[in-house]
Amino acid sequence: MLARSATPYTCPWKGPAQYWDLRTPHGKVSDGAWSYPDLKASAIKRVSRDFTDYVAFHPRSVTVSE
Repeated sequence: MLARSATPYTCPWKGPAQYWDLRTPHGKVSDGAWSYPDLKASAIKRVSRDFTDYVAFHPRSVTVSE
């Protein structure tokens, strides 16, 4: 359901991001999710948690339901 996107982005305090296209039965959502595969140590300290490789979804791209 996730396919690597070629969209480049680097957050000044988190580091380089990896964007993901979402593939669903309804079609493709370009750059609907992102992660930080090489998170800066200062970002971990800033939020008090290592979120390396966690995937975040854009709220307009997904609907969470039971």
